[in-house]
Amino acid sequence: MNNDTYDDRFSRIKKDLYILEGKFNELEHDFTSLKSLLNTAIGSCNACAGSGMLYDVDEDAGRDLTRPCDHCKGTGKMPLDIVSMMAQFKLQARKDIQNETDIPF
Repeated sequence: MNNDTYDDRFSRIKKDLYILEGKFNELEHDFTSLKSLLNTAIGSCNACAGSGMLYDVDEDAGRDLTRPCDHCKGTGKMPLDIVSMMAQFKLQARKDIQNETDIPF
């Protein structure tokens, strides 16, 4: 029979949630750092030349109008499709393994 009181169980759950929150924050920081590194490595958006804005000429108003770039959503960086990148990486790894004559292990 379990002799834990409600307060004991609540304290354990609260402690576990605190630990999970810390781990989540670490993972969020790591993911943000990785995304920033990839954005820097990939470079600026080709559609807007890194400005994040596209310029349209409005002849009626006699001036240029700006709007956020549709391709990069106004960030100026190449959009990252992590899922697609991972799928391509796995496909390439499978091809490399199939073409390898010596098994590395």
